[in-house]
Amino acid sequence: MMHPRKRWAVPLALLVSFSIPASALAAVPHGSSANIAQSPGDGTSDTDYAAYVFPYFTGESTDDGEKIHLAVSKGSDPNSWYTLNDGKPILESELGTKGLRDPFLIRSEDGSKYYLLATRPQNVWWWYLR
Repeated sequence: MMHPRKRWAVPLALLVSFSIPASALAAVPHGSSANIAQSPGDGTSDTDYAAYVFPYFTGESTDDGEKIHLAVSKGSDPNSWYTLNDGKPILESELGTKGLRDPFLIRSEDGSKYYLLATRPQNVWWWYLR
Protein backbone atom coordinates (compact mmCIF):
# COMPACT_ATOMS: atom_id res chain seq x y z
CA MET A 1 0.00 0.00 0.00
CA MET A 2 1.28 3.46 -0.90
CA HIS A 3 2.04 5.86 1.94
CA PRO A 4 -0.64 8.64 2.13
CA ARG A 5 1.94 11.38 1.54
CA LYS A 6 3.21 9.71 -1.60
CA ARG A 7 -0.29 9.71 -3.11
CA TRP A 8 -0.45 13.51 -3.31
CA ALA A 9 3.18 14.14 -4.27
CA VAL A 10 2.55 14.07 -8.05
CA PRO A 11 -0.64 16.20 -7.96
CA LEU A 12 1.23 18.72 -5.81
CA ALA A 13 4.00 18.95 -8.40
CA LEU A 14 1.38 19.63 -11.05
CA LEU A 15 -0.25 22.32 -8.91
CA VAL A 16 3.09 24.03 -8.33
CA SER A 17 3.71 24.40 -12.05
CA PHE A 18 1.88 27.17 -13.87
CA SER A 19 2.12 28.84 -17.23
CA ILE A 20 3.32 32.37 -17.86
CA PRO A 21 2.60 34.21 -21.14
CA ALA A 22 5.78 34.68 -23.15
CA SER A 23 5.13 38.41 -23.32
CA ALA A 24 5.46 38.63 -19.54
CA LEU A 25 8.96 37.14 -19.47
CA ALA A 26 10.45 37.86 -22.87
CA ALA A 27 13.93 39.32 -22.65
CA VAL A 28 14.47 42.94 -23.61
CA PRO A 29 15.53 43.27 -27.28
CA HIS A 30 18.63 45.39 -28.06
CA GLY A 31 17.82 49.09 -28.35
CA SER A 32 14.39 48.78 -26.72
CA SER A 33 14.34 49.21 -22.96
CA ALA A 34 10.56 49.75 -22.78
CA ASN A 35 9.23 47.13 -25.17
CA ILE A 36 9.35 43.77 -23.38
CA ALA A 37 6.18 42.36 -24.95
CA GLN A 38 7.93 40.61 -27.84
CA SER A 39 7.76 36.84 -27.71
CA PRO A 40 10.24 34.34 -29.17
CA GLY A 41 7.72 33.59 -31.94
CA ASP A 42 7.71 37.16 -33.28
CA GLY A 43 10.52 36.66 -35.82
CA THR A 44 13.41 37.77 -33.61
CA SER A 45 16.23 35.37 -32.84
CA ASP A 46 17.66 34.54 -29.43
CA THR A 47 20.73 36.64 -30.27
CA ASP A 48 18.49 39.74 -30.55
CA TYR A 49 17.78 39.74 -26.81
CA ALA A 50 19.84 41.63 -24.31
CA ALA A 51 18.69 40.30 -20.92
CA TYR A 52 17.99 37.08 -19.02
CA VAL A 53 15.21 36.08 -16.61
CA PHE A 54 16.26 34.29 -13.43
CA PRO A 55 13.77 32.46 -11.18
CA TYR A 56 15.22 31.75 -7.72
CA PHE A 57 14.56 31.02 -4.05
CA THR A 58 16.67 32.41 -1.22
CA GLY A 59 16.91 29.36 1.07
CA GLU A 60 15.49 28.29 4.41
CA SER A 61 17.02 31.05 6.54
CA THR A 62 14.42 33.77 5.77
CA ASP A 63 10.62 34.03 5.91
CA ASP A 64 10.49 34.37 2.12
CA GLY A 65 13.18 31.73 1.63
CA GLU A 66 11.10 28.94 0.16
CA LYS A 67 9.07 31.12 -2.17
CA ILE A 68 9.82 31.83 -5.82
CA HIS A 69 11.29 35.21 -6.82
CA LEU A 70 12.24 36.62 -10.24
CA ALA A 71 15.13 38.77 -11.38
CA VAL A 72 16.24 40.11 -14.76
CA SER A 73 19.84 40.69 -15.79
CA LYS A 74 21.23 44.17 -16.29
CA GLY A 75 21.64 43.92 -20.03
CA SER A 76 23.50 40.82 -21.12
CA ASP A 77 25.68 40.76 -17.96
CA PRO A 78 25.02 37.42 -16.24
CA ASN A 79 26.67 38.67 -13.03
CA SER A 80 24.40 41.67 -12.41
CA TRP A 81 20.64 41.45 -11.74
CA TYR A 82 17.57 43.55 -10.91
CA THR A 83 15.01 41.90 -8.65
CA LEU A 84 11.43 42.08 -9.91
CA ASN A 85 8.25 42.67 -7.88
CA ASP A 86 10.20 44.84 -5.39
CA GLY A 87 12.03 41.71 -4.22
CA LYS A 88 8.80 40.09 -3.05
CA PRO A 89 7.98 36.50 -4.06
CA ILE A 90 5.93 35.97 -7.21
CA LEU A 91 4.79 32.49 -6.21
CA GLU A 92 4.23 30.77 -2.88
CA SER A 93 2.47 27.60 -1.77
CA GLU A 94 -0.29 27.11 0.77
CA LEU A 95 -0.05 23.30 0.56
CA GLY A 96 1.90 20.91 2.79
CA THR A 97 4.93 22.62 4.28
CA LYS A 98 4.02 25.77 2.32
CA GLY A 99 7.33 26.06 0.56
CA LEU A 100 8.70 26.01 -3.00
CA ARG A 101 12.29 25.74 -4.17
CA ASP A 102 14.55 24.85 -7.10
CA PRO A 103 12.58 26.75 -9.78
CA PHE A 104 13.05 25.85 -13.44
CA LEU A 105 11.75 27.95 -16.33
CA ILE A 106 11.03 26.31 -19.69
CA ARG A 107 9.55 27.74 -22.90
CA SER A 108 6.63 26.00 -24.63
CA GLU A 109 7.30 24.35 -27.97
CA ASP A 110 5.46 27.08 -29.89
CA GLY A 111 7.18 29.84 -27.89
CA SER A 112 3.91 31.41 -26.76
CA LYS A 113 4.38 30.80 -23.02
CA TYR A 114 6.81 29.75 -20.34
CA TYR A 115 6.29 27.15 -17.63
CA LEU A 116 7.75 27.63 -14.17
CA LEU A 117 8.27 24.38 -12.27
CA ALA A 118 9.33 24.14 -8.63
CA THR A 119 9.97 21.39 -6.10
CA ARG A 120 8.77 21.03 -2.55
CA PRO A 121 11.03 21.91 0.42
CA GLN A 122 13.69 19.45 1.50
CA ASN A 123 12.39 19.01 5.04
CA VAL A 124 9.63 16.62 3.91
CA TRP A 125 11.76 14.24 1.85
CA TRP A 126 12.74 12.13 4.85
CA TRP A 127 9.26 10.55 4.60
CA TYR A 128 10.25 9.08 1.25
CA LEU A 129 13.55 7.70 2.52
CA ARG A 130 11.97 5.44 5.15
